[in-house]
Amino acid sequence: MSPRRKRKPITAWEHWQKAETALRAVEEEMQSIARRVAAEPPATVSGFIVADVRRDVRRFLENFELLVREQKRTVASR
Repeated sequence: MSPRRKRKPITAWEHWQKAETALRAVEEEMQSIARRVAAEPPATVSGFIVADVRRDVRRFLENFELLVREQKRTVASR
């Protein structure tokens, strides 16, 4: 059996980057929804778009919470 490599812990900066990426995805999806709603006549919003927004909001929240936790842990270890 090959030895398992230990994963390098994710830093607060990496959590911030992931949170920012998810937030940008939400922004793009919300712009898409806004264009559909503002169209004449208004177009319906696909359930897939709604699911994507929910997924990206969850990703943002998860990574933001991990960012805060990592920062607290770093401050406590000083």
